[in-house]
Parts: sequence; structure tokens; C-alpha cells
Amino acid sequence: MPFGIRFTYPVFLALVPFLGNSTGAIPDNGYRLHTLPERWEIREPTPAFDPDEPDAKLGELRKGIEVNVRERRAGGKQWLVEYPRRNRDSIFALIDVPNAARITGHGFDEIRPVIDDFPLLRRLLEAERPWPETLDERLALYFPDGYRVPAGTREDPQRVVARGNRWRFWGIDPITVAYDRVHNERPRLIVEVWTKGEAFRRPDFRENSVRNTIRRNLEHLVNTFDPGGDSQFRERVQTVGVIREGSEIFLLPNDIRVSFRHERDEYMILEIESADNLAALEERAPRSREELREFLESRVATTDSGHVHIDGIPMVNQGDKGYCVVASMARVFNFYGLHVDMHGLARLAGTLPQRSFDDAGGTFRADALNAMQRSTINSPFRRRDISSTGRSAQRNIRRYVDRGIPVLWVIPGHMNLIIGYHPENDTIVYSDSWGPGHEFKVMPWEYFERLNLGMWVLEP
Repeated sequence: MPFGIRFTYPVFLALVPFLGNSTGAIPDNGYRLHTLPERWEIREPTPAFDPDEPDAKLGELRKGIEVNVRERRAGGKQWLVEYPRRNRDSIFALIDVPNAARITGHGFDEIRPVIDDFPLLRRLLEAERPWPETLDERLALYFPDGYRVPAGTREDPQRVVARGNRWRFWGIDPITVAYDRVHNERPRLIVEVWTKGEAFRRPDFRENSVRNTIRRNLEHLVNTFDPGGDSQFRERVQTVGVIREGSEIFLLPNDIRVSFRHERDEYMILEIESADNLAALEERAPRSREELREFLESRVATTDSGHVHIDGIPMVNQGDKGYCVVASMARVFNFYGLHVDMHGLARLAGTLPQRSFDDAGGTFRADALNAMQRSTINSPFRRRDISSTGRSAQRNIRRYVDRGIPVLWVIPGHMNLIIGYHPENDTIVYSDSWGPGHEFKVMPWEYFERLNLGMWVLEP
């Protein structure tokens, strides 16, 4: 591929200042086209740079010429384009990815109120880098009013939740707005619009109306920036076992992928992430059973006090809801590397919603066992009942902890995880799904035997 061929006319204009928008209504940053067309018509004089020396400006591509788009460069910020010429070598150049807001004409004026009414989305669309390299940069962009850490530590948070009450968008007050890092290779912004676990707090929630508002505005955005394209589609993914979750996918400028997940009477959630990052992850081969077993064994550690335990199990905070069963199961599957949340599991388990501050809802034992079984259908996992007492229980706990497999433990009115033991003083280590401070707890063996109502594992 010949690089570095320099021409000024008629392909390139003289080097003149780039023509901006005279009204200032269209932002200069962000709104980079997410599609990669085969051919592109230059809509306005466009600075062109040498592919071999990206800082060296060749000139400006003149309005009206057509180029072939070869690939993305510079982390998705530039295109490598080719201008083919009959009987002569093609000209190759780097150009900035076009600003989708500039090429929509008056369409952007019409869609701007929709964007302005969703401040978080606007910040992402207009950011020079919507997915910055460092965590501090991301949190400063996403949560300018501050945040709290309900899972993980301040230095290494697994989930970050926005502070304040200024997160209203499109006339909707979400339950939470969070940045999720449980799967560090696939971080996401999660807007929980409504879940059945929180339904009693919002008795006037109009599910159909809210769903239609979100869908209508996302469709308006897609139709403005990619009319007639393929930036909107439905996706149905089998996450684990028989759990199949449907989503409506909307691809927006600036490398933004919005997944609208909703299940009637169950949940309504927006997930926002990098489309390019997800595409790269999907190209990787899934972890084999042998690799998973090696990973789990590598997570077994010993504290200074001598407790053998499984390190790094993600926290899923059930909050005030009676979601201990599904939160504990979600933690196990997340630890295994699967993208499963407690809301999908709550649907599978028939978990009852919280009806008041005194009635937190929950999951019946039979439904919990059924959900464990169904979650392993057509999967590399199997539910194994290791319920036992006395020394037999100790042996079972130690056998599975030593393999890095958390134990789902049922006690009166609750489920949590057994994640460790002490080989000499007969204490166990357990973890509750209640956020920071509940990741690592120690209990004497005699207390365990008083509370123990059963133990299960989801064994790879």
C-alpha cells in the first residue's frame, strides 16, 4: 500500500483554517461516526495527514470527492482513506472520523433537546474520549457531582454509584446510576430505571409509558445519526443455563453502545458501554473448563491469621431487597467470568419483590434450588448438594474452598457464601451480599452448626 504520496490539487485544497460551525451550536468534540462505510463523500474541507507521519498535514480534502475507507486508526479517532485514480497510484491519507452532528444538517437541531435532557449521555457523546484510560478520568467524566463505592474499595472499586439526585433524564427518575467494574475487561455504565425489588418505593411507576419514552428517544437518536443503517437491532443472549435475556441495542456516535434491557414486571435497565471494546472481547475464545479450574485454584490465598480463603469474589449488593439467593448466585457466576445479574436470576427464581420496609420479599427454598438447577442446564456447571454436618461438613467446605469454588450456604431466612476456613481453629470465613464490610467475615464452628440449613455448589 503506497503511503506518503502528496498532491495539492485537485484532491487537496490549499492549507487553510478548518471551517467550523459559525453558530457554535454543534460541538467540535465527540460525535464521531461509529460506522465504517466502504466509501465516503467528503462533506466539507477536511484536513488530511500522512499515514506514515500522522502529524504531517498533507492539505485538505476538498468537498465532494469520494474516498474508500480502509480502516480505523489512532484508537478509532481517524480513518485511513484511499482516493483511487485511473492509471495512477492511489492517494492514501488519514482524516479525523467525521463528526456525525455536523453531517446531519438540521436533524441535529431537532435531536439536540433529546440529548440535552439526558446529561450523562450528552457528556459521553461530546467527550473527546468517552472511555478514558484511567479510572479517575472516567469517574470525573461520568460523575462530576461525586460518587460512593458500594462494592470493592476506593482504590479498586467494583461498582461506583453516582451521588446526588440530578440524574433525571427524559422525565424519568432512575433508581441508581452506576459504573460497573465487576468484569474489569467489560466496564459499563448501568442506569437502573426500575426493578421489581424496588417497586414498592415507586407505586406510581408507569412501566409502559416509561419504556415507550426510552425506546422512542433512542430510536430518534439512531435515525438522526444513521438513517437507514443497521444501528438498531434486537439481541437475545443466553447468559447461563436457561436464562435468556433480550435487549434492544442502539449504536450511537462516539463509540457508544446502549443496551435497553426490559422484562415486564421484572426490570428496566440501560447499559452503556464501548462498542469497540465489546466487539474485541467477542473475538476472544471463551475460557475452557481447564482454564477456569486453573483460574479458580489461583484465587485461593491464606491471610496472615492463617485463614485459607477464596480471594476476589465480586460483590453484588442486594440492598434492602430480599435478593440474597439471586445476589449470591450472581456473585458465583460473576466470579466464574459470566455476565449474569441478580435481576435476571430473580426472574428465573420467582423471587418475590419487596412490598414494604417490613416485607423485603425473597425466594422460597424450593424455588432457589430449582433456579440453581435450571441455571446449570446446557452449561459447563452442575449443582451439587453438599449439605452435611459435623466433620463431614468441614471436609466438604475445605475440599471446595481449596479448589476455589464458593459454597452457597443457607441459614434461617438468608443465603450467603462460605469462602474459607481456618485449618487449626475450626472457624469458617463467609461473605454476605450487603456491600462493603461484608466481603470477609469469620464465624466459630459451633455457630455454623447452629445455623446450617444446607450447602450447595455450582461446580465447573
